[in-house]
Amino acid sequence: MTGVRRRSTVVGNGAGTARVKPGPLMGEPEWSARLRQCLGEAPTGGEELASMSVATTTDLYEVTVAMSCLREATTGPATLSLFVRNLPSDRGFLVGAGLESALDFLSGFRIGAEDADAFATVRHRPPADVDTLLGLEFTGQVRVVPEERIVLAGEPLLEVTAPLPQAQLVETYVLNQVSHQTAIASKAARCVLAAAGHPLVDFSLRRTHGPQAGFRAARLSAMVGFAGTSNVSAVAAEGLPAVGTMAHSCVEVFGTEEEAFRAFARCHPGPVTFLVDTYDTDTGVATAARVLRLHPDRTGPYEGEEKIMLHTVEWKVRLYLSEDDEGTTKARVVVNTGTTTLTGHGAARCNPADAEVPEIGDELAAGRAMHDLGQQLVSTAERDIKDLGAPATGRSPRPTAGWPV
Repeated sequence: MTGVRRRSTVVGNGAGTARVKPGPLMGEPEWSARLRQCLGEAPTGGEELASMSVATTTDLYEVTVAMSCLREATTGPATLSLFVRNLPSDRGFLVGAGLESALDFLSGFRIGAEDADAFATVRHRPPADVDTLLGLEFTGQVRVVPEERIVLAGEPLLEVTAPLPQAQLVETYVLNQVSHQTAIASKAARCVLAAAGHPLVDFSLRRTHGPQAGFRAARLSAMVGFAGTSNVSAVAAEGLPAVGTMAHSCVEVFGTEEEAFRAFARCHPGPVTFLVDTYDTDTGVATAARVLRLHPDRTGPYEGEEKIMLHTVEWKVRLYLSEDDEGTTKARVVVNTGTTTLTGHGAARCNPADAEVPEIGDELAAGRAMHDLGQQLVSTAERDIKDLGAPATGRSPRPTAGWPV
């Protein structure tokens, strides 16, 4: 839960204070220009930017309060402190983010003629009624923690000290920027911790609330340790590593899965990652291995190729479960290796003192049958090793569970 705490103290110019200089419209922030360019929108100059100013991105009550303060000459300095009151014990920290875009907003904040007209329209008042807002700029001071910094409950992420009408008008936008981006960065940081060293990548663009949110998700996740993103605009603007697989539609549009893999590999600069579960995962893996091994146009190893066996063999294992008249669950598991057929057996019976749960009997009987089968496979391998004249592995040649064969 985010709170805004008002205090009457004035923040000085000591360490950690960012002075936002007043003045005319300072032009489009760098981050916004980069995002606009990547989204295919034309760059805007000062006059064009003024016509679509973010000054009106606020709540109506902020405008009403600001006008009341101006009308009653209540314009003394106030400090708005952005902090979180409480955090759950298992999520006891935040990662500060959105602070740079908040500063960009404050440094260019100015109410122009079209902003004033918009305020008058939504309040159903004549334009002259909002003349006191026209030309108002932010002249206050800001204290922020740097992005990426860990923040705890009760610790401000940002504090704005300014004449009360100014502080009131910028409150909503600042809350929007910092709250949303801090939530994304904090969630991404916890994902990195949970992954325990395994690489994570961002594929959120198709699910975020608009392209700007997707851009920020890519940037902020990379800030806290994600390895890359599928978001092309974020890659171009921020220099992030680009990652991606292939689409199921790519596999379906070709006559066979192998044709799709080969076409994708010829077009992709590598390393290549194939999607193998469009039809049958086992067959897809074998097909992908074959394409990666034999593709003639490759210029280097593909991702995961060194982990693929050059010879793939498939064994089908069949498991049969039954229950006799005495309530004993019996399991039989059969495997055909191509040279021999082995059968493992297992059984389970419920203790009369225990509650009857059929699933437990099935699990025990099946587990014992597969353990028996595994021991038989080891014994078969031991015999084959002995026939070749090699020393034995030292394992027991007889099963330790299941029924005798």
